[in-house]
Amino acid sequence: SVKRIDLLIESSMLFYQLSIFKKYYLYLFTMILGIYTKETGIMFIPILFCYILLFEEEKSLSELFYLRKWKSVINAIKKILPALFVGVPLFIFNLFYLTPQATDKWDTAVSKFDYFITQFFVIMHYIGNFILPTNLSADPDFAIITPFYDKRILLGLLLITVMLVIAFRSSKTKETRPVAFGILLFFIALIPTSSFL
Repeated sequence: SVKRIDLLIESSMLFYQLSIFKKYYLYLFTMILGIYTKETGIMFIPILFCYILLFEEEKSLSELFYLRKWKSVINAIKKILPALFVGVPLFIFNLFYLTPQATDKWDTAVSKFDYFITQFFVIMHYIGNFILPTNLSADPDFAIITPFYDKRILLGLLLITVMLVIAFRSSKTKETRPVAFGILLFFIALIPTSSFL
């Protein structure tokens, strides 16, 4: 189902760029299919926001911190409103009414903080497999890593920081914005499983 989600999010992004699909909001159809396939389909919305901000509004990530540049942010939010109005209620309905068991899956033997910091190493593992795919597995079955200053966690945190710095720097010029978008897409797609959520 992960591959189907990727395909549906990518389809929504493609349809958004085609004027007839955009005009009649047909890109929302694949987003809806994505949310019904797996709740992580909702991540299309922040991915679309980043796309609009970087490529349509032509703003860098660092400009988000300047209040005078927020007109572009507001424009990007306006453009994602149809996806927000359709996607968020559908996501909430799907999560709480169609799959309520998904809301009580947390293993209380593991603290959310320990789970979260272990994700730094897991993300480093994903990036490593992207560069050199020699350790691919649908379920690598990582154990929780403690304490928080374990070298695997610190190395993962360092790599994440470097990636985010690259995203910020590459978002400054039109030629390198696709690099920033790719990095943001990677991290946004991981939010539902590699965070406190």
